[in-house]
Amino acid sequence: MQKEREQVLQSWLRSHQVSVKSFIRCAVILGVGQYFLVVLQAALLAWIIDQAVMSGVAYSQLTWPFITLIVAGILRGLCARGRELAGHQAGENLRRKMRGEILEKISELGPVVLAERPSGSWLTLLMEQVDKLNNFYSHYLPQMILVRILPLFTIALVLPFSWAVAVILLVTAPLIVVFMILVGNRAAAASRRNVQALSRLSAHFLDRLQGLATLRLFYRSAQERASVASAAESFRQKTMQVLRLAFLSSTVLEFFTAIAIALTAMYLGMSYLSYLDFGTWGEPLSLFTGLFLLLLAPEYYLPLRELGTHYHAKADAVGAADDLEAFLEQPREVFTGGEEQCPDEAAATVSFRNVSVVAESGRQLLKDISFDINAGERLAIVGLSGAGKTTLINVLLGFIPYEGEVLVNGISLRELDLASWRQNIAWLGQNPRLFSGSIRENILLADPHASEEVVNRVVSQAHIDEFVGRLGNGLDTRVGDDAAGLSVGQAQRVALARALIRPFQLLVLDEPTASLDQHSAGIVNRALDKAVEGRTMITVSHRQDSLIKADRIIMLDNGCITAQGNQEKLWQESSRFQQLWQSWQEEEQAINSSEIGEVACV
Repeated sequence: MQKEREQVLQSWLRSHQVSVKSFIRCAVILGVGQYFLVVLQAALLAWIIDQAVMSGVAYSQLTWPFITLIVAGILRGLCARGRELAGHQAGENLRRKMRGEILEKISELGPVVLAERPSGSWLTLLMEQVDKLNNFYSHYLPQMILVRILPLFTIALVLPFSWAVAVILLVTAPLIVVFMILVGNRAAAASRRNVQALSRLSAHFLDRLQGLATLRLFYRSAQERASVASAAESFRQKTMQVLRLAFLSSTVLEFFTAIAIALTAMYLGMSYLSYLDFGTWGEPLSLFTGLFLLLLAPEYYLPLRELGTHYHAKADAVGAADDLEAFLEQPREVFTGGEEQCPDEAAATVSFRNVSVVAESGRQLLKDISFDINAGERLAIVGLSGAGKTTLINVLLGFIPYEGEVLVNGISLRELDLASWRQNIAWLGQNPRLFSGSIRENILLADPHASEEVVNRVVSQAHIDEFVGRLGNGLDTRVGDDAAGLSVGQAQRVALARALIRPFQLLVLDEPTASLDQHSAGIVNRALDKAVEGRTMITVSHRQDSLIKADRIIMLDNGCITAQGNQEKLWQESSRFQQLWQSWQEEEQAINSSEIGEVACV
């Protein structure tokens, strides 16, 4: 990573400490309190020994100093505990805020952005990489502040007793900092490589896990197992590199700290043996002075040692911030809409006027698209993969910016409140997304306040009642993530009921029967046929049965409308539609032959 980029990331990390500044300040105050209690303990211990050894004071006369020493130790422990709690709260609040920003950014950009990364990569960004910021805010930042002030306090305390010890402390401290920075830079580079390897491993593993059935069918399980093992081994090696550098950093700190404390002890010992007669302000060193200085020397280096312990947290945070900052701060054009509420109509009217969409890469996804959808009309959009069908739907739903004009019920989409517009849209996609919970909860997701009567109505409309009675608990039967426990056709009917439970002006169907058998597809089509009466419907489909009842068909090719009209007109006038229709027939015949073969085998 270039030095300029690292400085940008460090500035970005520090800019986020505003939200947890009070907890960091509390941790620093408690750290300072802990330091002064240590100084008090050192002074008391040195004074007690001096009084007992040099002055011959009876132990009974030192009871209160001993009690004060014990109380200071207890208070020191409480300060350390409070400091840890304040740091923990800072890290927890920061992680919660950062995850909220990521989810808000994803929501702002829309579902289109999710296709840019593998699922595992998003999970790593949201979980592991955010977790790597915790120690930076809970330990590193408070310790950085303490490192700037506590050594100065120590020098101020030592200097009145011995300028020589103060010089030893001042000279040796920079050596520790220099070596800590040298080792820390190597650790930062290793940590960034480790974060990247973890992201790739997560994406690689999750993709293989989701496609496990396909891999087994094609006898690729062993090869992919070896591939995952190789990726895991690479991640292990990078993790061990980070750990080696972290241990090296701690060893370097301990080594130079030991040398510095030994120099202080040697100076004091030589002074007591009268080999050295300098370093004080004219008075010889007393036992109290020597012990106090010797006890303070480790405390002078303690903030630096603790910073070294937490220095790898900075390396981890910088490595994790590379992806986080790029995602959160990268300028992207976002379609936000306006404030005008969607008019209350029975069916939506939609007009596209010279609509064009250009991807960030510069590729034009839609080129001067113009058409109208009348209220209550059933429109089908067809075309080969990559023709622009999904992009067109995303424009209509307000997920991506566009050039030109889109009118909904006579109002520009740019002036329309997107939330109110989407409240009037029902959506049914190709792959039903059901969440862990009961069938009833998945249906009520679109309208949590729907009455039992409405639930029963959509259950009947979607023909869920044909199979739900065979389940253990009816509508309260629980399903797992991704509709685990239901067949694809059953899951699609549950998704259909969810789409129909809320009043809508426009029904958008994206390949609703593409993954269904003929029986399930027929049930879904019949349910849709009844539910859409008097409403506007847009269907993106590759199946002939979805086009039969379409009032109009629009054919897209390479982002342009190449033909439009009813099925009969397109069959007569468009050779491309004829080719597309024939390819559909061949595909359906192949599927039917495969199903017949499976039945014969059974």
